[in-house]
Amino acid sequence: MRTWEELENLAWQASSFSAPATSRLLAALKRLLQNRTHEQIEYAIRLIDENIEYYFQEEEDTAIRELKEALHFDDSLHDLFEWDYSDGEVNCYPTHRAIEYIQETSYLETEENTEDYEALLGYVERYGIDDEDDELPNVKEFELVAVLALKHFENAMSGFCPQTIEDEASDIDFPIPLQEWKEFRRKNAMRDLLRAWNILRIAEYDFMSSQRDEEQKKLIKEVKENAISENAQRAGKAKQSPYEKAGTIAAVNQLLEERKEMFNQWGGKAELIRLIIRKINNDEIPAPDVPTERAVTNWVNQFQKNMKPTS
Repeated sequence: MRTWEELENLAWQASSFSAPATSRLLAALKRLLQNRTHEQIEYAIRLIDENIEYYFQEEEDTAIRELKEALHFDDSLHDLFEWDYSDGEVNCYPTHRAIEYIQETSYLETEENTEDYEALLGYVERYGIDDEDDELPNVKEFELVAVLALKHFENAMSGFCPQTIEDEASDIDFPIPLQEWKEFRRKNAMRDLLRAWNILRIAEYDFMSSQRDEEQKKLIKEVKENAISENAQRAGKAKQSPYEKAGTIAAVNQLLEERKEMFNQWGGKAELIRLIIRKINNDEIPAPDVPTERAVTNWVNQFQKNMKPTS
């Protein structure tokens, strides 16, 4: 992690040719982190990376546990696991197909579809903050969020630094021409800078909330949540599976609602599954692609779970 002085110098260079207002962004981050030493900020970066990694792993582990529970009432899920019958015990382990199935049938937060600040805030909400950490005593949420913004800021500054880019491409075996690499790094730098600005907004809302009375805290929390939602929409990270985004599941549920009496008929459920796949194949139901029969079965099972008992 570069020092404040080094970052200020890079921010001044970036502001002068391609990234205006960069110095103001850095100044805002410096104010939020004014009570933290350089060593504490470096420690916080490592801690944040660990927390984000743990959050995504827990999301996956939870989804797998739920899938294992579903084994009791859906035999078709068995081939998503590897089975071990040694030592007189039965153990099952998820295959890569299990993760693909989870991503196909429900929303699973991963590094590919979730912003890192969302994962960090999710971790803090779920597990809290260790304010007794001797390496980072009495740390506040706004400080962690500000450090994450600072990390993106430094990444951006590396992309604006000609010497850094030339050093990266100096190896004789470097696979990309220098000019092409400069353009690539510049585009990534602009993305990191935008992320830093967006995350700064969240950090500032957290800071204001920590300084206000309860009524103002509620208002600031609402504004913060709106900012997070705007960021997610701008980045195209709506919390939906591909089939939810395409309106497939909504159309399937409407069809099932219209024909739910078929659940009471012999073979009616199987016929509904075939009907759904047929309508998707015929473009009568919107879908990004043709789902597997297992995925459709899962949607139908979920609809049945949500059905209100009829008298």
